[in-house]
Amino acid sequence: MKDFSSAVGNLAATLCNIALVHQDKADLDMALEVYNLTLAARKAQPIRDNPAIAGTAETIGMLQFKKGNHDAAMSAFHEALEVKKEYQGNNTIDVARTLNNLANMHFSKGSLEEAMAMYLEALEIKRLCLGNDSEDVANTLNNIAHVMFTTGREEESLKAYGEVLRIRQSRQGNDCLAVGVTLGNMADVYIKQGNLAMARTCLEQSLQIRKTRQSSNHIENARVAESLALVHGKLGEWSKAEEALQEALQSRKLHPGSSESNILDAMNRITFVKGQIEASGRSEEVSSDVNVPKGQIFEI
Repeated sequence: MKDFSSAVGNLAATLCNIALVHQDKADLDMALEVYNLTLAARKAQPIRDNPAIAGTAETIGMLQFKKGNHDAAMSAFHEALEVKKEYQGNNTIDVARTLNNLANMHFSKGSLEEAMAMYLEALEIKRLCLGNDSEDVANTLNNIAHVMFTTGREEESLKAYGEVLRIRQSRQGNDCLAVGVTLGNMADVYIKQGNLAMARTCLEQSLQIRKTRQSSNHIENARVAESLALVHGKLGEWSKAEEALQEALQSRKLHPGSSESNILDAMNRITFVKGQIEASGRSEEVSSDVNVPKGQIFEI
């Protein structure tokens, strides 16, 4: 029996290696086919290798998600979760990470209550295992904050993002890219609340970090600069808006994926802002204490 189980295990390992080759070649259909054969072989072993079964199921879930097959991905993640709980118990980091993946599936399907429940369960486990200040805790808090923002719970979202920011600053420093991303997320919430002064501060800090941590042609630099320009415009700070848009234009021109349409749109924004500057008849900036309707969302 032991020899037979070993032989089946060797077959499964060979199949897994073949699947990896197809995955590296981005042939997801063939990779999934072979991973499913791998999973079947591992389940057929008389002496079950539960970690290998769970790992293969989770890999299948990831690939199904990449293909947009969310129901199939969710089924695979559920199988991985059940196996992990069977041999690990309910409160391990591995279980928490699978819960996080399942929550992502629910979020992508619009099942926000189910997503939140699983994120919170994952967060509780991570805090139990890792403490309150781990990067894993920050990652799940970030997901929770995003669900709160999506469901209109802006104050709670800001509180969660603030905790994410504190953890990332303490563990990675004030100028790491993850801090810049978090500041950008917080700016989105402030914009939705109509708190443009705070949005401006967050976007300025986010852009500065991105410029030091990413190449000058990174597309996210352009997007953050354009968001900052929109906020400046809503505050009547047209000269600053133009400056931010010029910066965004340069990033888009340098980005290899930018189309002529992207460049033209960026130039049209600058033309519009220059018209606003001319129409104002003066160059000084308008005070930031502008009465802006609460909850207004600005689109790019």
